[in-house]
Amino acid sequence: TPLPFLMYVLLAAAPSFLPAPRTPAWGRVGLSPRGSACAFFGPAQYVDPLAPKGLEQFAGSMTSRVWYLPPDKSDWAALLFCARHEAIRHELLRLERLVPVLQYKDKADPAFDALEELHANYCDAAIRFTHQLEEEALWPAIGEVLEVPADIQERTTVGGTYRTPVQWAESDYEELREAFASHNVNTIRQVLPAFAEKAGSLMEEQERRLAALLRESGRGPEWGEQLQAKLDEFAAAHPFGATMQQLSVGAAQPTKLRECVGPASGGGEAAAARAALLQRVTGESAVVA
Repeated sequence: TPLPFLMYVLLAAAPSFLPAPRTPAWGRVGLSPRGSACAFFGPAQYVDPLAPKGLEQFAGSMTSRVWYLPPDKSDWAALLFCARHEAIRHELLRLERLVPVLQYKDKADPAFDALEELHANYCDAAIRFTHQLEEEALWPAIGEVLEVPADIQERTTVGGTYRTPVQWAESDYEELREAFASHNVNTIRQVLPAFAEKAGSLMEEQERRLAALLRESGRGPEWGEQLQAKLDEFAAAHPFGATMQQLSVGAAQPTKLRECVGPASGGGEAAAARAALLQRVTGESAVVA
């Protein structure tokens, strides 16, 4: 066989031996294809998750790897987590899609300040609120019926790409905050994916395991309503509670999950404030948010 032909055969077959790319554990999102091309074709165009085509790469428009389609109304155990987790994943997805937009901007550009605010006011605040809600309301309420697995309470996971257990720490927040404060696109790109994967893996543990334990507990929708009422009571007394509710309702709108959390009435003050920050980052006059 002529050598050139043999080389052609080997090269043509090579891709079949390569491992398939892993799906990020924080939902089926990764560094945007638009963003990866920006070094050659200019800054990426931002597409918001709530834009008409914002979630077209996700089956069922759900960003969770556990729920490709929104849970049914009767699945009270899943609904304790679903909308809140979707909201957090949407905020992470917004940040991931915005970073390539700033590829060629100077560090002194005000767009970086807006991106830093967007991270602090929504993504960071939403995750901190959720962790506090879990510790002070959700775990104690569930603990009246069943024991919450220790690794879930301690926020330890071996999900996603992790081969050894990793645990959430305050340093995770700080590392990402410092990355955004650096106004350096490359630094943010180094830190954000790992942060998002860890956050997503922890949410998946709850969606997959804890929701299943609740379903198997022998309790029904009535108890689920009582538990949800305790979460609502906690949120009502928390400074970020109303904002988190607006984010959760907004994130539910692209899917039938909206039937479980109610319609978004005008998007809420949180969505309007976020849209203003998005406009400052992207420079676009109209941003779907």
